[in-house]
Parts: sequence; structure tokens; C-alpha cells
Amino acid sequence: MRILAIGAHPDDVECGCAGMLAKCAARGDQVFACVCTNGELGSVVIASVELVAVREQEARAGAAIYGAELWWMGEPDGFLFSEPRAHRQMDEVFEWATPDLVLAHGPDSYHADHRASGVLAQDAWARRRPVGGGGSALFYMDSEAGIDYAHSIYVDISDTIQLKLAALACHRSQLDWILAHDGVDLVAKRRELCRLRGRECGAEYAECFRPAWPGGMHWRALLP
Repeated sequence: MRILAIGAHPDDVECGCAGMLAKCAARGDQVFACVCTNGELGSVVIASVELVAVREQEARAGAAIYGAELWWMGEPDGFLFSEPRAHRQMDEVFEWATPDLVLAHGPDSYHADHRASGVLAQDAWARRRPVGGGGSALFYMDSEAGIDYAHSIYVDISDTIQLKLAALACHRSQLDWILAHDGVDLVAKRRELCRLRGRECGAEYAECFRPAWPGGMHWRALLP
């Protein structure tokens, strides 16, 4: 199976679904990840031109840990929109990955870039759905804070939580910025959210998802 995860920012895939992706890679699936924006706003210490290069390197290092090939779209951070050029770029991503399963941000995210990347992903996915149904499956990832999210499907990532956190730890520039800016240890925060999701489903750690289409609950069979 071919799996495509789409994140708005360089660390979003790690936050949302890297545990599941690592499980999929381990079972022999081909895993692809797309980062939509260049992350240039993720620091007040590192200059934006330098930061773009740093964050791309961090994203590639993280993808190598959870087992994915990476597409760096490079749109401006904070200015990702549902507009023709971005839609054409997302079509290129889908042509590159030819996914059977797509993971993306949902429409309930707090961040405009997240919501825009979700629209781009859903529209590219919908353009490829055959008449009469079928085609690939699309799931939305968990919300950033784990609240106000109508999740319905859990994936036990107890055996890959350390890979998820190691991939997230590659994003040193972002971790340092969030700690200084918000006083938040992002790695610890994601660990606790996965621990919470695990308690909800009887696992030690879990990630959760929901199908983008109301009739898509049968897609659960695609997940590990």
C-alpha cells in the first residue's frame, strides 16, 4: 500500500501521524510525506532565509526516522491558500505518491495553514475519486491540542512511540522556539496526547483519526 501524509508545516506530520506511519513502513508499505510551507516564521532568532534551509533539513531527518520519502512544497509560512497554483502543486504531489491512503489536517484546526493544506489535500483526493466510488481513502489527523475533535478510529502506536518522538526531536529549531515563545515542551506534549489517546482505547500510546467522508468507516481496514 502507498500512504501519503500531508502537513502544513515541517513538524506537523511528526505531531499528527508519525507513529502510524512508522508502523506502516515496518509492515512494508511505501510511505510519502508532503510539507506544504517552508516554516520561515518558526523562529525569532534564526533569520528566515537560513531557517528555511534548517527546517527542510530537520523535516528530511524526521522523515528518514519514520520511514518516508519527503516532498518539500515550499509555500510561504503563514500564507498557504486554496488557490490555483497551490492546487496544481498538490496535484503534482498526488501524482508523485499515487496514494491508496491519505492523511491530512482536518477543517477544525486552529491554524489557517493547517486548514488550507487540508482543503488542498481533500480537493486533490476528490479529483481522483472514480465515478461511482472507490479510489483512495482520506483520514483527518488529530487536532493539535487533542480537543474539539470528533475522532472515531484509534491506532495503537505503543511499539513506535519512540520513533515518533525521535522524529519530532529532529525539529530542534521549532522545539527551541516553542519552548521560548510558549513555555511548552512539544515532545513531552505530544507524548502526553498519545498517552491520553492510548487510555481512551486501552493501549499505552495511540494516535487517532477520522474519515473525511461519512461513509468511510470501512477504510479502517487499511490502518495498522
